[in-house]
Amino acid sequence: VYFSLLILVGCNSSEEQVESSLDPIGGVVYGGVFRFMSKEKVQNLFPPATLDVYSSRITSQIFEGLVRIDPLTMDVIPSLAETMTVSEDGKVYTFRIRQNVYFTDDECFEGGKGRLLTAEDFKYSLEFACSKHIMNEFSWLLVGKIQGAQEYFDGNAASVSGIEVIDENTLVITLVE
Repeated sequence: VYFSLLILVGCNSSEEQVESSLDPIGGVVYGGVFRFMSKEKVQNLFPPATLDVYSSRITSQIFEGLVRIDPLTMDVIPSLAETMTVSEDGKVYTFRIRQNVYFTDDECFEGGKGRLLTAEDFKYSLEFACSKHIMNEFSWLLVGKIQGAQEYFDGNAASVSGIEVIDENTLVITLVE
């Protein structure tokens, strides 16, 4: 279930936020062009359709999810989520989304300028991951695990009942068990 919460969204902090709050360490540069060399063919860069290790290696460098795995402790920790709380029964996960995180500038946004990331964006991504869409290779990770995901997958619901947006920055995911 934790792995399924690593749904990826291409975001970055606003330019002003990056310059004012992040001090690069070890020659890191924020923004710019991503260059990656691989003799293997990269199939695609759409996270729900990435099945090969080569494409996954690149998408993991481009997109960021609600949570991530701490490489030292192997614990699941917040990433684009500022906080994550789990109910006592382990069925309800509440995520507070970081503020001042923006999608990267792109022509798909009004005026080509990236917009603020919200809980609705994660709901959209998670529901896509619960769908039968031809580009979605990961529905098996969520369907039957998130409340209402099976009904959505089967076409018997307009949305996944277990994925709820409380406000612009709060997302609640309810599991079946």
